[in-house]
Amino acid sequence: MFSIYDLSKEEDRLIQNAKDIHGRYFTFTKEVIEYSWTFIEKIDATAYVFNAFSTQMNKSLSLSLLSIIRLHTIQAYQSLRNAIESVGLASYSLYKPNQNNYVLDNPEFPGHLIAKKGVSDKVNKWLNNNYPSHSDKLRNIKSEHINKHFAHSNLTDALTNVHYIDNKTYNSVFDETSFILTKIHLVSLSNMAIHMIDLLGNVLKDYPLAKIKTGHSVKLDGFYRTCRQQYLSLKNDATFPKY
Repeated sequence: MFSIYDLSKEEDRLIQNAKDIHGRYFTFTKEVIEYSWTFIEKIDATAYVFNAFSTQMNKSLSLSLLSIIRLHTIQAYQSLRNAIESVGLASYSLYKPNQNNYVLDNPEFPGHLIAKKGVSDKVNKWLNNNYPSHSDKLRNIKSEHINKHFAHSNLTDALTNVHYIDNKTYNSVFDETSFILTKIHLVSLSNMAIHMIDLLGNVLKDYPLAKIKTGHSVKLDGFYRTCRQQYLSLKNDATFPKY
């Protein structure tokens, strides 16, 4: 049995030592996600729904990074799934900024709101029609990767909770994983975060309800190059998974 306080201390140790353990893969992903919080300098008051969804996206990206470093892979990808859904809603809310497109008054609890049904379908259709390349990327990672491998309990994931040392079994809150897999997760996260930032930048060109930082395009191009270089570096590593 573990103490929740010991668990917290170990998670803090993993975070404080992340740069030493994972090097440039951690620092780059951290840089990208920090940029996702700051690349929009000013948001119109009418775009408060966009602000809410974009903040949810950034929150989920940040939690995904923390979860990867703390060796909680399932939690990391579930947070990434939420970020993917949030960036779609954030984008759509620039096109449809009124909150009545997303929520209804809750008749059972006056003063509270409930989510409107069918919004996700409208968002996905709109993204596919207007921003197809970004839509394809987001849909593919969500449906073909996250939903298949991390959204539901399965033995492949469950086995990472059990460590085998000297013919003894140890159950753990932390994943039994390798350095190369953690770096792959970091590159995957940075890649998705870059695409999300890119999508919002493109939508804001069409619906300028917020102001983007000067030099954004140059910054984004640099992110894409670095992410590609990191992926190729990992792929050429002798320990890179062959499956």
